[in-house]
Parts: sequence; C-alpha cells; structure tokens
Amino acid sequence: MLIRGIREHITKQLDTEVTVLRKYRSESLTIEETNQNDENLLKVVMNNLPLADIWIFENELVHKSFPTKELNEQKKAFTSMAEKVEKTVFYHHNNKLYVVMIEMKTTMNIDNFAHCNHKFENSLATMSVFISAHFDFTTFENTEIQPIGVCCYNESDTSLSYYHRNKFVNEARETFKTKFISQSQTTFILEVEPLTLTKYAMPIIFCQNPNNPITTSFEINFEEIIQRAESIANTITNIPSKTLKDL
Repeated sequence: MLIRGIREHITKQLDTEVTVLRKYRSESLTIEETNQNDENLLKVVMNNLPLADIWIFENELVHKSFPTKELNEQKKAFTSMAEKVEKTVFYHHNNKLYVVMIEMKTTMNIDNFAHCNHKFENSLATMSVFISAHFDFTTFENTEIQPIGVCCYNESDTSLSYYHRNKFVNEARETFKTKFISQSQTTFILEVEPLTLTKYAMPIIFCQNPNNPITTSFEINFEEIIQRAESIANTITNIPSKTLKDL
C-alpha cells in the first residue's frame, strides 16, 4: 500500500469504523461523564453547533463499545494511559481550526482546574497525531489552530490547597488563583505546552450549571463559547500562532 493509500484508509477507518475522529452533522452534542455517580455532574449538552465543517474526536475511546469483537479487541491501539478530556469538537471557520475540548467537574477548585489543564495538554498531544494523518485536514495547511478549554461544573470552591512541584501545574494553579478566585473571571488565557505542539495561548471558558437546585446535567451554547474565546484570544500578543502545516 502506498503512503497516500494508507492515509485514505486511515481516514475511512477513523470516520466510519473506529469513529475516533468523525464528521458530525447535528445541532447538538451530548457529552457524558464516564465515572457515573448520582451526586456528580453527569451530562452536558452542547447546542447550536454548525451543520458543516464539524468533527468530533473521541478522547476516551477506551470506554467506547464497538459493534464487532475485533474492533473492541483492537481499540487499545488508539488509546494511551494519559488522562484526556471527555470530548473534543473541531470546527473549521474563517481560516481557523477551533479545537474545543470539553471537561466536566462536579466541583471547580484549584486542584480540579490543574487536573483539567493536565487533560487539555494530553488531549492536544494525542489529537495532533490523528489530524495529521486524516485526509480531511490536509487541505487546511495554512489554517491557524486555536485550542479552547471548556470547564463545565456544578459548583465552585475558592479555598486554596497545596501547590505541586511541577512547574506547569504551578502556573495553572497560579493563573486560576489570580483570575478565577481573586478576580472572578470565567474567561481567561492559559499557556499550555503539549508534547507535540509546543506552546499555545489557550482561552479557558468556564460554564457553570445554571439550574437551581443543582442538577446532574445542563446545556451550553457552542456559538457563545466561540465568541467568548475570540474576545479573549484577540488580546494575545506574545505567543506566535501555529498552523496545521506546523504539525
């Protein structure tokens, strides 16, 4: 098989068989927590998705059940031990590829945010390998990559806890302490440095459950997330942008 043939076959398998990276044509997307507990945030529904130029990346493929025994036996080939976010949405628009990573936490505190940040980095490193092999993205070489971290939660806890020694985790905690706790900001920039993509300035969007009393699920608006991310991304001046050609 030629290299081109391999890429075509990989694209077909990822889109139709393994469905780890597939086109998506629906106005809503349901994201469910894999660790089920009646007291936790279990489900987030993302509404107002465009009906074109959308792909879904299944980060936690190890929890997915496939229709055949062969696929279930081989799915570990597409997984790693690294923790990743619940789901990622790719959106190609205005010469940008938005990489919207959704993570769910019942309580948002400084420890859980550091955990979210860890998952964002791992997910970016993993997805970069998949999109570089996927035929749909080869025509986007000069398209800017814009990662967005979305933290969905029920309640917040602004108490402070110990700091890990890891430098990057400390940076994430310090940013959360300053922006979220001290300044009550629910949209801000965080620098991330995934293994395969070097450094990025990534908008972080916090979405709290609006229901009263608190429920185990709520809805978020995709268009609003993109708008919030763009409003803060326009302030980035010190980190050069990356394109798909850089992968």
